[in-house]
Amino acid sequence: MAKPSLVSLSKTVALAALLAGCAGTPPKQAGVHQLQLRDCPSSPNCVSSHEINNEHYISPITTFHQPQVSIEQLKNIVSAHPNMSLIKQSDNYLYVQFTSSVLGFVDDLEFIVEETQIQVRSASRLGYSDFGANRKHIEAVRKQFK
Repeated sequence: MAKPSLVSLSKTVALAALLAGCAGTPPKQAGVHQLQLRDCPSSPNCVSSHEINNEHYISPITTFHQPQVSIEQLKNIVSAHPNMSLIKQSDNYLYVQFTSSVLGFVDDLEFIVEETQIQVRSASRLGYSDFGANRKHIEAVRKQFK
């Protein structure tokens, strides 16, 4: 078996460093602020049920369960999804990370469970456009929620 050349080894290291950078930096202000989720940035890579403009707005998830039952159901949906990881939980809040399969891009999803609905937010850490990925993340959870 031939030894890898210094050039091919340096290309491999550079590619690994590039891909590791796709994760981005976790948001410093994730979580509930004044009883709601943070606003989306002006870039089109975020959706939230607290937004008022059509580009960023997504409907909250309707629930007919007690809040604790809704939290447990959300946790089950997240744990069953191969690309989602539960990062933080409180009584009525979940913070989840979605990691893309190919390049390892990370999107941050947040859920606030209320009496009759679940407020949602999903935002990309990197890039300008997400090509609708964050909306798809929330809709995938909504589809599983019963």
